[in-house]
Amino acid sequence: MSLPPVRRVTTGHTDDGLSTFQSDALVQPLTRPNGTRISFMYSAPSLPIDNQDPKDWAKQESQGKNSAGGPNLFDVPGISCRAIDIPPGAASNMHRTLTFDFVVVMKGPIKVKMDSGEEKVLQTGDVLSQKGTKHAWVNPHPSEWARLYVVVTNSLPIPSVQEESKDGSAPGWVS
Repeated sequence: MSLPPVRRVTTGHTDDGLSTFQSDALVQPLTRPNGTRISFMYSAPSLPIDNQDPKDWAKQESQGKNSAGGPNLFDVPGISCRAIDIPPGAASNMHRTLTFDFVVVMKGPIKVKMDSGEEKVLQTGDVLSQKGTKHAWVNPHPSEWARLYVVVTNSLPIPSVQEESKDGSAPGWVS
């Protein structure tokens, strides 16, 4: 059984400076070939975030482009928040993102593999600080979906790995 859709509530300000709700809606996810769903909740093209920018960058990401307009959803020039729902038994390919990511396991388990061969199984409530490392995700559960909330931020380049990611290709999900 898949997970319920992600609800995104966004706040802002009225013209006279009072706090208000700007939107409240279910997020339409981007579905990968193996059924993995990515729901883009918020994105900004740079840090610090401009809280007066009315553009909804998350909608641009949901159409397959990062906030810089590029096709790579996994390397962002600013910051992005998304939910990733991974079907039972699904896995990603080994990939590197040139970002710093906070990964919160909302529903686990989820296995993270490093290119060194190391693996860890993360459970519901665990947090992973992903520092531009090459990794793969695996949902080891035979019948339950996993959900990750991921905040992706730009980071300084890692000189020893910068060359391998210059092609800008986005990592894909495989079954």
